[in-house]
Amino acid sequence: MTHPWFRPDGPRVLAHRGLVPRDAEGIVENSLAAVAAAHAAGVSYVESDCHLTADGEVVLFHDHDLSRVTGDPRSVRDVTTRDLEELMATRGGLVTLRQALDSFPTLRFNLDVKAEAAAEPAGRIVARHAERVLLTSFSDDRRRRALSAAHAAGGEPATSAGSSTIGRTLAAASTPRSRSR
Repeated sequence: MTHPWFRPDGPRVLAHRGLVPRDAEGIVENSLAAVAAAHAAGVSYVESDCHLTADGEVVLFHDHDLSRVTGDPRSVRDVTTRDLEELMATRGGLVTLRQALDSFPTLRFNLDVKAEAAAEPAGRIVARHAERVLLTSFSDDRRRRALSAAHAAGGEPATSAGSSTIGRTLAAASTPRSRSR
């Protein structure tokens, strides 16, 4: 049985970290405005990344630190949600994972769990939206922990192959095979 996230519905257009229109000023990747712009453009899938703030909120943010997007050198894990909201206020607005899933019920999300501390909270949050979430991570352990938390909360999100499976697949593909005659 195919997970609903993968259901065939024509070409898949995936907005990487949301959509930041070229002429948009004050909108950055992974912001509320970027997710809203993707939705308004008719995109069905949004890829984003999950981090955990100092006060335990799962937020959509790509980098471990804030410097590239906000100019602030701190790590996401070292700031509160309120601090991050203030930093993102002129950049399209902060979007939490819960807010993204609740506010855009027709979007499907490819969520890369970037921070160890975000794995279990993210899994619990996506559980009730599991049919439209693909949980991924370059860390097999982080991905498994997020999935386990989603399962424990009653959800069955889709998932990707982990880095170890991808590594084995690449190794197998590059191994010369003998031909039988």
